[in-house]
Amino acid sequence: MNTKRKILKVLEILAAVLFISHGVAKIAGLPYAVDYFAKLNVNHTAAIIISVFEILGAIGLLFKSSRFYVSIFLILMMVGAIGSSIGARMEFSNALMPAAVLVLLATIAYYDNFIAAEEEEEEIEHRNDSVA
Repeated sequence: MNTKRKILKVLEILAAVLFISHGVAKIAGLPYAVDYFAKLNVNHTAAIIISVFEILGAIGLLFKSSRFYVSIFLILMMVGAIGSSIGARMEFSNALMPAAVLVLLATIAYYDNFIAAEEEEEEIEHRNDSVA
């Protein structure tokens, strides 16, 4: 495993832990999560559905085959979280965490795609060398 792949793995695990912990906090009804959704005028059922998507997304980040698409889906969720915070006229700080997570997910999606392209190029070169 090369250095880029190791760094990507650390970022994936970090993002997965963030999404799982935040999803479980909402399902468990921890006060900060309940208060956030109350300020947004979102009912508990919708919060649970969002939590399930977060937890499933976290699991999807850990698999190479789904990582890129799950990253894009979670990025869209973070755009929604930022927009909701701004739309509800919350403090600017409420949009900072989703924005930071969005940057983390964008980094994961970019490097996953970049590393996959590099690995494919190396495989093609290896095949061409073995044929010649």
